[in-house]
Amino acid sequence: MRSNSDQKKKYKILLFLFAIGLIASIILHSPWLTELCGGSNSGCTAVENSGYKQTLGVENSLLGIITFVILIAITLSQILTPHKNKELIINLGTIAIAIAGVYFISLQFVIIKATCRYCMVVDLISIASLGVYFRYR
Repeated sequence: MRSNSDQKKKYKILLFLFAIGLIASIILHSPWLTELCGGSNSGCTAVENSGYKQTLGVENSLLGIITFVILIAITLSQILTPHKNKELIINLGTIAIAIAGVYFISLQFVIIKATCRYCMVVDLISIASLGVYFRYR
């Protein structure tokens, strides 16, 4: 059985990871991305200019911002007033972002053949969140 302190620890770790994901997503959405990544010949530019920059017509960076803000809000709420429904939403969200992280890493290495450091931060944080989910299940 999971102890209450283990659950609080889980949500605090997730909150930290989601905050890093949010910051990286904001950077990815900023107009200064090219400069932050080292210029127009960087992997970030190649990824940003690829046909995979959007999902369903929405920029992936904006989807990241929205997703991480929602996960942060629900996780904060879960820390303050735990509820099974919030736990379920956090767990499903964590699984979804981890799947997306694997997908986007695969795109960068296999199809685009370039990597973006901030994209990788978001993707690896998303996968790490799944590790936390399994560690504290």
